Amino acid sequence: MSMSKPIADAVASAASVAAGGDGGTTRTVLLNLAAYAAAHVVLDRVWQMGLGQAKYRALSRRDRIYLAEKILSSANALVTSGLAFKAIFLDKAYDGDVLNPYPDLAHTVFASMCGYTIYDLFTMWAQGGDHWSMWIHHIMSLYGTSLIMYFRKPSFFPLLFAVSEITALANNVVWYAQTLRPTSSWLPSLMAARAVTFTVARVWIAPYALARALAQAQYDPAMLWAQWFGTSSSLTKIAAFLTALNVFTIGWFNVGWTTAVWKLAVRAIRGVPLRKAKRA
Repeated sequence: MSMSKPIADAVASAASVAAGGDGGTTRTVLLNLAAYAAAHVVLDRVWQMGLGQAKYRALSRRDRIYLAEKILSSANALVTSGLAFKAIFLDKAYDGDVLNPYPDLAHTVFASMCGYTIYDLFTMWAQGGDHWSMWIHHIMSLYGTSLIMYFRKPSFFPLLFAVSEITALANNVVWYAQTLRPTSSWLPSLMAARAVTFTVARVWIAPYALARALAQAQYDPAMLWAQWFGTSSSLTKIAAFLTALNVFTIGWFNVGWTTAVWKLAVRAIRGVPLRKAKRA
C-alpha cells in the first residue's frame, strides 16, 4: 500500500473533527501525533546507544524502526485499553444505553488513539511488509476514532474495541524476545501467554458488542434495525453503517489473529522454527 492512502486518511481525519468546530480536539490529536513522533526519534537514539552501532546496524531497517515503535505501541495499548475498560466496566458509563452516551473519558481515548494511529501508519509505510489486515485495521481505527469524535454516537462500540488493544503489549514482548534473544528458553512460554492474552482480550469483543446492541433493542431484530437505521434513529446513517462495518470486520480479524497466535504458540512449544512476530 502506498504512502498516499494513509496520508489522505490522516488529513481527512483531522478535517472531519475540525469541520465540527472542535479546534481543541484537533490540537489534542496533533499534539499526540507530535509527541509520538518526537518520542520515536528519542527512543531510536536510546536504542542505538544501548545496543551499540554494530548490533543496531546489523538489524534490518524494519527491525530498527520497530525497536522504538513497539515501545510506543505498548504505551498506547496500556493507556487506551486501560481507560476504555475503566469507562465501560468500572464507571459503567454505558449501562442501559450503548447508543447515546459520550463520556469525557471516551473522548480522551479517541483523541489519543487517533494521534497514535496516524503516527503508526507512517511507521508502517516506512518499514513496509505489514499484512493487509493491519492496514485495514489501522485505517478503520483512524476513521473510526475521527468520526466518533465528530458524531459522538455510538461511542460505546469503538471504545469497546479499544479494550482489546492490550494484546499489542503481549505481541511486542514476543517480538523483542525473538529479535534480541531469539534462543531464549522463555520464548515458548511468552508465545503461549500471548495466545492466552488474545483469547481473553479479543475473541469476545464483537459478540459482546452485538449482545449489548440486541439487549438495548429488547432482542427484537426489527427494533434493532430501527434504532440503528430507522427514520427515528438518534444515529447518523454514516456513523451507524461504519460502526457496524467495523464491528463485523475487526471482529473477524480478532478471531483470525487469535487463531494465528495459537498456532504459533503450539509450534514454539513443539520446537518448530518460527518467523518473527509482526503486529497485532
